[in-house]
Amino acid sequence: MKITPRAVWITVGVLAFTAAAIVYNVRYDPIAPLRRVHAVELPFDSARVRWWHQAATCLGIDTTYDRKLRYFVGDTIPKEWGSEPSRTTIIHGYTDIPNHLILLDPAFANDSALVKHEQLHDFHKIPGHPQQYFSGRCGVLAGQD
Repeated sequence: MKITPRAVWITVGVLAFTAAAIVYNVRYDPIAPLRRVHAVELPFDSARVRWWHQAATCLGIDTTYDRKLRYFVGDTIPKEWGSEPSRTTIIHGYTDIPNHLILLDPAFANDSALVKHEQLHDFHKIPGHPQQYFSGRCGVLAGQD
């Protein structure tokens, strides 16, 4: 059997289409880790928007509300999700910085200090608690003494 250039192009096209279909159907799901702790998304709440503006103002950044930020409550927050110093303590909030997701302990879902603290993590996009963001005026705002 002779392989023609047309047969090669048809084969390449079929393989490319198949690969594209596989990639399309195996998309990254940023919520998948939150399902592990049975997280449920919180409905829109104007208080969290107000806290967002307060935290942004404290940092001196644009206060246009970022609708990409989503809030969840879950059964627990795994200690391994916390930053190094907090791995030995109970964690009440966690921020998935790249995906703009905040997971809160249900008992603290309406705690303005904790929510602002997690919002600060989303603002500065750096893990941990850098002094320039989590001390002084904004640190007190976020419950950090």
